[in-house]
Order: sequence, then structure tokens, then C-alpha cells
Amino acid sequence: TSNEKLYYQLSKNTRNKINKASSCGVEIHQGTMEDLGVFYEFIKRKQRKNIEFYRSILENFHGDAEIYLAHINPTKYIKKSQELYEKEYNRNEELNEILQNNSKTGKNLTKIINKKMESDKVLGLYHEQLAIASKLFQDHPEGVTIGGCMVIRYNQGIYLVIEGLDKNYRNYNGNYLLKWELIKKFNNDGYSFFDLNGISGEFNEKHKYS
Repeated sequence: TSNEKLYYQLSKNTRNKINKASSCGVEIHQGTMEDLGVFYEFIKRKQRKNIEFYRSILENFHGDAEIYLAHINPTKYIKKSQELYEKEYNRNEELNEILQNNSKTGKNLTKIINKKMESDKVLGLYHEQLAIASKLFQDHPEGVTIGGCMVIRYNQGIYLVIEGLDKNYRNYNGNYLLKWELIKKFNNDGYSFFDLNGISGEFNEKHKYS
């Protein structure tokens, strides 16, 4: 199955969150043993296991256990925000010009006015996002790591051991992009499934999630 096909099998809400994370400059990197301390900060409150437990997993699985980190690149965040703002600004100007030159009344005019009002709203959101991106760059020019996960490769599957996210950056949806990037990576590597370490709550044997 291609990555594109997998992408469109995701819910629209999930796809929107993945896209938002990308537009906020979130990038996914594979970590090393040196990053274990950073990773542990995101998950230490989820289970009563010390950092040595996760160190032993990395050591004993000899490369089949890996950690991945979600990191905000502030330069990319500003660039993406600027692109979105400029694109919507141009659209807003086009709608404004249509309104000024349009002598029509009725449904067509109402439709254009509604589009202009929606564009005004979106433009405001992008302007706010650009300001946030600039502030983040000022405070963290090298970026900030906002979450991570540990996975184990076994046979034809990938198993999510644990994941964690900095609650101060939950709105960046780094956890969604993190899992999506791993799905793409391991799909390209020929793995058959990704066990997300969860329970569906669906116990009908005929249901695909049972």
C-alpha cells in the first residue's frame, strides 16, 4: 500500500492535525542513546519505570529498539507561517477587488461577502501564527523538542512502547505527525503493521478493529 493511500485512509480530522503540525515547523528525527534523557522527560510520569529501564531496552534490542523525537524548527515555522499568510492575503485582496467591482445583488453577492468574511478570519489566524512563530524563534533560535516515542521492530511489525508530549506544546499536534512519519518510514521499509499499544474498545469479531 502506498503512503498516499494510507494517508487518505486516515480521518479528515487526523489529516488536518498532521498538516497543522507540519505548518508549525514540526520535524521528526531519530534519536540516539544521548537523547534518552530528553525522551525520558516526556514519559517519566506515565509509568513507574526509571530511565534505566528504557536504556536497557535500547541496549538489549541491539538496534531494533529506537526512539524518535518531535522538534519545532523555528526557521521553518516562520517560513511556513509567512507562506500561508501571504497566500491568504492575496486571496483576500482578490475577494475585496471583486466586491468593489461587483454590481450584482442577491445570492452571488452574499456568497462573495461570506467568502471575504471567512478569509478575514483565516488571515487573522495566520497573522497570529506568524507572531507566535517569531516569538518562538526569539526565545528558542535552535528550536525546541516537544515530544518523543520509543518503538521496537519485531518480525513484520512495529510496536509502540510508549510516547509522550510536552503539554505546553500540545496544540502543535507533534504526536500526530510523529506517528504519521513513522508509518511512512516503516511502510517504505516493508513492515506490515504498526501496533500503537492501544485498545479499540471494539470486540465484535467481524469488526476490523476487534
